[in-house]
Amino acid sequence: MDAISDAIFDTVVPELLHGLRRPSLPALLAQQLWLQLQRRVAPRAVRRFVRVPVRLQARGRTTQLVTSRDLSASGVSVVSALPLPLGSEAVVEIHTASGAHRQTAEVVRLRAIQDQGRAAGAWAIGLRFTGTAADAHVVDRTRAVA
Repeated sequence: MDAISDAIFDTVVPELLHGLRRPSLPALLAQQLWLQLQRRVAPRAVRRFVRVPVRLQARGRTTQLVTSRDLSASGVSVVSALPLPLGSEAVVEIHTASGAHRQTAEVVRLRAIQDQGRAAGAWAIGLRFTGTAADAHVVDRTRAVA
């Protein structure tokens, strides 16, 4: 019992307290700059062009059933009848043969689709996964679908 208490108070509690600490403003700015540079230099995630049903639930809006255009470990592109505001958060539920996979995402791209074969008002929405771990295994499981 003492070993469990020691483990909790020696490792878990300090880690939780460290997570609550906010960095100073210069450290925060340096971290943001580093992340921006990494995004420009880092290669893009491998995309799989798959068409699977996706349920999209943005805050304060009704759930939409949309279709994916492509899927990667970092996000998904969908076609929707309704636009979502840039920067808004949504819950994405991707339906594959192996089941449904939920992930939170942020709207990072929005473009009106003007193809001749589509009905008016179709939107291409780019969503970047923001959850604790991107659902990379969803990409692997959709290989059979593609």
